[in-house]
Amino acid sequence: MPSSSPPFASWIGSTRVQTRLLGVVAAVLVLGALRISQPVVAPLIMAVFLIIILWPMHARLERAMPRVLATSVTVLLILLVMVGFALLAGWSGQQIADRGPQLEARFEALAGNASAWLRGLGLPVPAWLSGDVPIGERLQRHAPGAVRWLYETAFALGLVLVYTGLGLYEVREFDEKIRRRFERARSQEVREIALRIAGKVRRFLVGVLLSGTVNAVAMTVFAVVVGLDLPLLWAAIAFLLNFVMGIGPMIAVAPPVLYAVLQFDGLQRPLIVLLGVGTIQFLVNNVVEPKIEGRVVSLSPVLVLFTVLLWGWLWGGFGALLAVPITVALVIVAGHFESTRWIAALAIDANDRAIAEPDR
Repeated sequence: MPSSSPPFASWIGSTRVQTRLLGVVAAVLVLGALRISQPVVAPLIMAVFLIIILWPMHARLERAMPRVLATSVTVLLILLVMVGFALLAGWSGQQIADRGPQLEARFEALAGNASAWLRGLGLPVPAWLSGDVPIGERLQRHAPGAVRWLYETAFALGLVLVYTGLGLYEVREFDEKIRRRFERARSQEVREIALRIAGKVRRFLVGVLLSGTVNAVAMTVFAVVVGLDLPLLWAAIAFLLNFVMGIGPMIAVAPPVLYAVLQFDGLQRPLIVLLGVGTIQFLVNNVVEPKIEGRVVSLSPVLVLFTVLLWGWLWGGFGALLAVPITVALVIVAGHFESTRWIAALAIDANDRAIAEPDR
């Protein structure tokens, strides 16, 4: 009597199932490689996005001066922006340190009230509210980790500058390699696809930069009007978190509100800060940003949350900032090819089908 294979063995032995299982294994291996290679790959990805944004300006400079000089000017511009953020961070840190005794006394008073309230309800008091260890000593324990993070960030930003400079300098050589590598018709098609993809990614990134600038200006003006200390710091935080679509605006509300609780007596001013900052984030991200970015791409909210968490887990802060731009770029690429257009259709918001359609 002939033996028949068990249903599971027959299912697992099919070519389609094996291909899908291999795809899952490959995806897991790629994620592991990305996590391990973060110190080198994350700065490269950021440099690619900078090249996409800055290439039109670099091309104009190249028409007026030698390529080496044009590249040097572009890289110097990026360096000045980085130095500006570093100086702002240092100045803000110094301002907070100068207010340290006042803020520490205010925190200890609030922590004591919160501890008494929790004990009155018969609830456990968290260790950070107990007051057994002064907040200054608690912060000092994290000093080595903060120094290591600063060193790693400085190294990563240095790599970003190197990658960006070399990439801008070699863009034209890369274009020439495409011409030589493919037949004339095929090379023209590849170049056109690459230019369309880069154009859409550039529109998205420039849109985020512009909306982030509007966000920063609004935060600065509001902080000055209500008397909240360190307005430029809250503006810089809002600008950076504007890249973390979906989650970033909600996170941007917390730092100024928590600081307002420490700065002002009572709850009236902190509540005003909460309402004001929350309103700014809502208007910028639901009114201003869509008008600036247009219909380049509108990702599903669930996908935005998932990608921010995934890339944040893979690459930390760099990953959280790059998560949405990376996803947008991948969706735009998928939307340009018939075999992968279904991926773009699943990734975008249900009310926006523009990205899933080929360019006319």
